Amino acid sequence: MRLRLLLLVFLALTIQPNVSFAQAYCNNPLGSLAPNLTWQYQTHSSLGYYTFNATAGCTYQFTYCSSFAPSASYSGDPYITIATGPMSGAQTTNDDYCGLGSYLSWTAPSTGLFYFNVGNCCSPQCGNISPRTFGYRSTNCAGGVTSPTSITASAAAICAGQSSTLTANGTMGTQNWYTGSCGGTLIGSGASITVSPAATTTYYVNNNSNGQASPSCATITITVNASPQAPAVNGNLVLCGPGSTVLTASGGLATYNWYANAAGSTLLGTGAGFTTPVINTTTTYYVNTQQAGNFGVGSQTFNFTGGP
Repeated sequence: MRLRLLLLVFLALTIQPNVSFAQAYCNNPLGSLAPNLTWQYQTHSSLGYYTFNATAGCTYQFTYCSSFAPSASYSGDPYITIATGPMSGAQTTNDDYCGLGSYLSWTAPSTGLFYFNVGNCCSPQCGNISPRTFGYRSTNCAGGVTSPTSITASAAAICAGQSSTLTANGTMGTQNWYTGSCGGTLIGSGASITVSPAATTTYYVNNNSNGQASPSCATITITVNASPQAPAVNGNLVLCGPGSTVLTASGGLATYNWYANAAGSTLLGTGAGFTTPVINTTTTYYVNTQQAGNFGVGSQTFNFTGGP
């Protein structure tokens, strides 16, 4: 009689681990996942496992909690596990993160194939279930942070002292800008920056997300040319009464632009020759010379002396 009693106790103790094991694992392949930086969603109507390729050092999130992944849904006490095999090798598990919902954040210890197991908390059932939806993503994997595709400049060639605005294309997350090399001297952040190099300079930009930089940078070189000499102006510079005069610019580059103000915001005409309107008071005109984005600026005052 004693021998029988001991045997029954032993059997009761050995059955319990199998019930616990079934909470997390069902040997039923459900497909494969490819996590990236954007929340993706998977709806399933049976329990089992999904496979996914992980990169060492990357962090992966899986959840039924809508507070993390807005379109995720199921709060009926699911049990989720990341493992090295379909039925064993648990890396991390969770079943009660948001109420009875589940959430995992796991950093891969190595690169390779892993298993995301979806099960029930307190039942060994592995058959069909009512549909439930989980969200998944990678938060900081270099393979998921793509590099900018190119850089656009408002001016690729400028004169010393001028500026150019650089804009990264193909952006993701935050952009960091460098000189010297990709990851060299940090000069700013954001999709666009304005630079005023004193000499020809190459600029680099990468994408960053959650502390992880893209594997490479986009580059652009801004050429800095010496400012040309201001043009000379000839013509009748003194009028003895109201009238106009013809002014001729020389000594400049390909194009001459005439302005009414030093800022160059009011264009009056172009070309080497400029005929003023009728003037009856001392007036200042400005002319610059331009070629390939380079400017040389000069000014000329025209005096009205007040009599015939």
